[in-house]
Amino acid sequence: MNADGQECPSYSGRAFGITVVVLICGALVGCGGSPPAKANPQSAPKKAKPKSAKSGAAIIQQKPAPTERSEVVPSTPAVTSPVVQQIRRPDDTRPQRDEAMLTKLGFVKLTSDRLILYSDLPADGLKDLPEAVAQLYGLLESYFGPLPPDRA
Repeated sequence: MNADGQECPSYSGRAFGITVVVLICGALVGCGGSPPAKANPQSAPKKAKPKSAKSGAAIIQQKPAPTERSEVVPSTPAVTSPVVQQIRRPDDTRPQRDEAMLTKLGFVKLTSDRLILYSDLPADGLKDLPEAVAQLYGLLESYFGPLPPDRA
């Protein structure tokens, strides 16, 4: 009965039937997640066959407890040679400087094995910089490894 005292049509039987059908379909289809991992057939326990229900209700099986997995070692190792890609440094495309013009403008050129520096600062304050850069390069090379060869 509703609030006015009138009798309502009974939908409870139909709703129950629809709910059961949806639950059975959901149990049969699953959640749509990733497929279960394949177990090693030697170590997998044998599953008991489910008994059929006389009432037609779906039987929901519990998953077996996870067992320790052993690594599967192939009987014949795959013979593949790794593809090694030769890495080379890009070409040096830095522009060439006009040293005479830079000297006339007051720039100082400092050079070492690993550094060419043009600066407008006084050369006295920069005299230790080439040696510091050489030491830094040695540390970076010991950490990261040597630079790849030039393309040329």
